[in-house]
Amino acid sequence: MKSSTFVPGPTDTRTLGVMLDSLTLSPAGIVIPPRLALARIAVASATVGVAVALLGVTPAATVATAILLSFGLAALVAHGFGPYTDYAHAVVRTVAWTAVVTIALAAIARWKRREAFRNTAKFAIAFTAAAFVLELLALLHPNMPIGDALFQAHRFQEVLAGHYYFTSIAPGNYRFPYAPGLYIVAIPFSAFVRRGLSDMTLLRTIVCATNALCGLLLYNVAGRIRGDRLAGALAVALYHLIPLGFGVVVAGNLTNAFAQSISVAALALMAAPMVRAQKPATLAILTMTLAAAFLSHTSAFAIGSVAATTVALLLWWRGGPAMRSPAAAVLAAAIIAAILAVVVYYAHFLETYQTEFARISSETATAAPDAGGRGIASRLESVPRYLRIYFGFPALALAISGAVSLWRRGARDRSTLTTAGWLVTCGAFLVLGILTPVDMRYYLAAIPAIAVFGAAGATAGWASSANWRALAVVLLAASVYVGVDAWWVTLGPR
Repeated sequence: MKSSTFVPGPTDTRTLGVMLDSLTLSPAGIVIPPRLALARIAVASATVGVAVALLGVTPAATVATAILLSFGLAALVAHGFGPYTDYAHAVVRTVAWTAVVTIALAAIARWKRREAFRNTAKFAIAFTAAAFVLELLALLHPNMPIGDALFQAHRFQEVLAGHYYFTSIAPGNYRFPYAPGLYIVAIPFSAFVRRGLSDMTLLRTIVCATNALCGLLLYNVAGRIRGDRLAGALAVALYHLIPLGFGVVVAGNLTNAFAQSISVAALALMAAPMVRAQKPATLAILTMTLAAAFLSHTSAFAIGSVAATTVALLLWWRGGPAMRSPAAAVLAAAIIAAILAVVVYYAHFLETYQTEFARISSETATAAPDAGGRGIASRLESVPRYLRIYFGFPALALAISGAVSLWRRGARDRSTLTTAGWLVTCGAFLVLGILTPVDMRYYLAAIPAIAVFGAAGATAGWASSANWRALAVVLLAASVYVGVDAWWVTLGPR
């Protein structure tokens, strides 16, 4: 389409030229993709089939997984400029490397366990690898917007130059410390890429890989709640299907996404039976994991420190004598990790805190609007819309069902109490975000808890009557649709 010519005004009578709004190319006949793109997709699809088969999945599941993932890869390459660039070659390389690493890690895990994986575990591994491939390839697609990822690359280059302490500006012009955890992790890999846009790809890859590995830990968290490994597999799937997780990465908030993934690992450790006050080694692992999350993003520090404390209190209060030692371990780890984070990083910004706290206190007292011009009432009204956009109503319905089911059963196992404490903390920060103009990314932090309780709801429905079983299947199918649709629309129109 094009606009008509226009004259700027009475003092400028020039007739200026047209401005193109969009340009559309319409083929005169049937469009056939380049042969090289077709060949590379065939190779990628064959690699997928071999990798899934080597995991030991049943033949029927292998064929189904290979077909579905191959369809996803073909759809990516066929989209936009995909067939006409070197993108198909990137697809082959990404699939091949993911297959090699997945098979190697699975083999190492089997060797250490000295027993074969159950089918539910194999599903969780295969789904995680598929989600990683599709998410990373979507980010590498030529149609993918850059967002704030280039800003992240520039900050990474500052860290490489030796600058570790800096602040950033949040919506509303609030200044906050920008913890460099992601950039520190990326330093050992910096020699493998050239400075520039490749740094953006490096950071995105690290974020996606960390998210995949940490999300897989939810298998044990959810599996222990009902002693049902199917719940573990569904928790891993729901974790990747909740739209907000990938949406944050697409937007370019890579440090926040990375910190959130590390926080998921911390949640899994807090729910693990091995972490007790009598075991210094596991206590140290939990402490360092929490510290790594705290040193990766301010929101992770604020929410994670409160969540760990809440989990410890809930274990102590509701878990009985058996949970006294785990509660002490979680609380000790949270305190030590917070002290480490403050000493190493956050203590360098005392003047920033004083300035921003004074401003926030004044704005809260006067009920000032936030960066979007919203007051308390409008922030409250927006909660249902955000819940739908960020999580999807099907996943929320499953999570509510799971939480209610566990409440009725009086579940007091460690996984349930840990997940409940985490979700309660996110709810408290949601209330804080309504009453004040400060947003601490509590929706993002709630994703693992929604996934775990959602999986519990799905398995509870499956074990109930035929009607509840049918409803659980419908909600799971709807969750898949919501997740895939949210992932696909990030690439924009064809």
